[in-house]
Amino acid sequence: MASLRDVLALRTQLERTSEEVCVAGGQERKKLKTQRRNEREKDRQEMIRQGLMEPPKPKVKISNLMRVLGNEAVADPSAMEAQVRAQMEEREQVRIVGP
Repeated sequence: MASLRDVLALRTQLERTSEEVCVAGGQERKKLKTQRRNEREKDRQEMIRQGLMEPPKPKVKISNLMRVLGNEAVADPSAMEAQVRAQMEEREQVRIVGP
């Protein structure tokens, strides 16, 4: 299985070789950047739909704890809060150190 990064790199390389090299103006550069970002997101969503990538975990925070976890949070709120705090810390470490 090819990773998303490999697929996108190959696609970008093919696009660069097929396009003529020209200098884009400010608005055009912004438009192209937005289009590339949207294409990347569509590709990522398609790979998730096909099962090639696993979907991202829901980002549970203390503020939306009750909404996301519902009955589990009512049964044992302290344990759920500890679990949410651990997830938040894990996300923070991944952000600081990198994936």
